[in-house]
Amino acid sequence: MSNWSAKPSGQLRRHLGIYHALWRNSVAREMSFKSNFLLWLVVEFLWFGLQLSFISVIYLHTDHIGDWTKWQVLMLVGASHFIQQIFQAFFLTNCTQLSELIRTGKLDFMLLLPVNTRFLISPRQVDLGGFVNAASALAVVAYAARQLRLAPSTGQVIGFFLLCGAGIVVHYSLTFLLASVAFWTVRAQGIV
Repeated sequence: MSNWSAKPSGQLRRHLGIYHALWRNSVAREMSFKSNFLLWLVVEFLWFGLQLSFISVIYLHTDHIGDWTKWQVLMLVGASHFIQQIFQAFFLTNCTQLSELIRTGKLDFMLLLPVNTRFLISPRQVDLGGFVNAASALAVVAYAARQLRLAPSTGQVIGFFLLCGAGIVVHYSLTFLLASVAFWTVRAQGIV
């Protein structure tokens, strides 16, 4: 019985070690092209700024659209952007590269490794810029909550992050499902 209970913790430690190595590799890759990293951050900030500007323009001459106020919409957009950026940071690049792994035959070598292949494929590369952009989205959510005079309890904040986690899982599941089409087609990057 003790051998069986020790096995899951050993596997967890092994997977965490593999993930740590993947994370270190991603950081080294991102920092080797610093200007590309910084330029991508600027592009993402501009895109998010344009989304926020669009909402501000819509609400210039009205206080409500239906039952939604400007600050409620900004909070919704900030939460959506947070979910998208965390998903992008962990999974988007990896899901879009699945078809390339299949086409080039690199997936065959990954299948031979003594680790869960989906675990190895899904979080293989981490996009550090996504974390910076997710922080800006949280800042927008917090500012909108302040404008709405909301004082969420600890349970509500935990619930928010749990629901964001559920949104990330839904994003990942749908994207991986679409990327799996690459097993039957030559290229599936456009589908994702």
